[in-house]
Amino acid sequence: MCGRYQLGMTWDELQAHYARVRAELDQGLFGSGPLAGTDVGPGCTLPWFNQAPGQPSPVVLLDAGALTYRRMRWGFPPTWVARSGKDPWKERPLVNAKGEEAREKRTWSKPLAEGRCVVPNTGFYEWWRRGKERFPLHFAPASGGIASFAGIWRHFSRGEEQVACFAILTSVPSEDMAGVHDRMPVILADDDLGAWLDPRASDEAIDALMRPAPAGTLRPVEAHTALNSWRASGAEVLEADWTWQERP
Repeated sequence: MCGRYQLGMTWDELQAHYARVRAELDQGLFGSGPLAGTDVGPGCTLPWFNQAPGQPSPVVLLDAGALTYRRMRWGFPPTWVARSGKDPWKERPLVNAKGEEAREKRTWSKPLAEGRCVVPNTGFYEWWRRGKERFPLHFAPASGGIASFAGIWRHFSRGEEQVACFAILTSVPSEDMAGVHDRMPVILADDDLGAWLDPRASDEAIDALMRPAPAGTLRPVEAHTALNSWRASGAEVLEADWTWQERP
């Protein structure tokens, strides 16, 4: 599960990171020239320390051979609720897809085959429970810097508008998540980004990437309980107001 994550980076840092990754990978796949960016204006401000479902966020994808970042809505609308007269855009968005089931699920199978992307982040949040209380933990990249979630995306119709939406693939947890949650986002190594984004990649190659991150990839750190609200936004959410005494 990944219900909240962090974007502790600037636009310049995001662009520099993926431009470097591209330079180290297959130029035949990624082409040349600067990392392009589209639709990244108001409503997607960086840095942002508490990304919540339904909000806009940058994703990186391959577009006509160019590595491009775009702003998309986090979460697919549950379109089937329209049959009962409900507005899918007012319902809880579908933000995660189980990697091991995605290829067999109607909602996820086509985006997995045709709309893979990566979701830049500087860690995600999960909650450790003690009785009825919930305490947020920030699972940050142990090496620091920017990480990449495995994502999928597609367009949905909203009236006459076409809205680009993405979801994050998840796997069983790694040792770093022990005792906290039974799912975690799929975290792609920089060396795997080319294989993930390559439209020529086989199903077997893609399935092999949807695995838990190696032990030691993540560093859990206490965060502020203000994160219990999705409205919390500033860097102050990283200043913990509790101590994880009973570490798993």
